[in-house]
Parts: sequence; C-alpha cells; structure tokens
Amino acid sequence: MAFTEQDFSEQEQAVARLLDEFLRLNNQFDAILKAQGVTEEFLKDADTENPPPELKAQLEAAKSAAKRAGEERRGQAEREAKAPAGLAVSAHRPGAIRL
Repeated sequence: MAFTEQDFSEQEQAVARLLDEFLRLNNQFDAILKAQGVTEEFLKDADTENPPPELKAQLEAAKSAAKRAGEERRGQAEREAKAPAGLAVSAHRPGAIRL
C-alpha cells in the first residue's frame, strides 16, 4: 500500500489534534498547580527520591489499590478465557430465551 498525500494530510491533522490536546491538558495542569499554590521553585527544589511521610503513605496506598485492581482484572480475564467458547450467557440459565 503506497503512502499518499491524503495519508500524510491525515497524519498532520492527527498530530495537530494531539498538540491541541497536550496544550489543553498542560494549561489545566498549570491551573491546578496555581490553585494549590505550587510554584516552579517548589517543583525544582522538591526531592522526588525522598517524599514526605504523608505523600509516601498516599503513594503506597495508591500502588496497593492499583495492584489489587490489576489482580482482579487478571482473574476475571482468566475466568473468561476458561469459559467454553460459543456458549451464550443465556445458555447457563434454564428457561432463558435467546433473541
């Protein structure tokens, strides 16, 4: 398949949309930082390797919640993979009518 001018134009439009979205999100982020009173100096001076204890506890809680959610999704995917193919959900319920 040859690369055409239309393909190139579509890619340019996609890049332009991504740039617009990036700028919009960047502006939102800046507004949030300003509303919280966070300055650029604070961000430059922040030690990312040694966060405050409160932030460290929040990060650990978020990591454990993400890990639990991932394990739940993995378990659900494994159950779905083990389900026999071709059987509809209604096939497991007696008296159910398939439409």
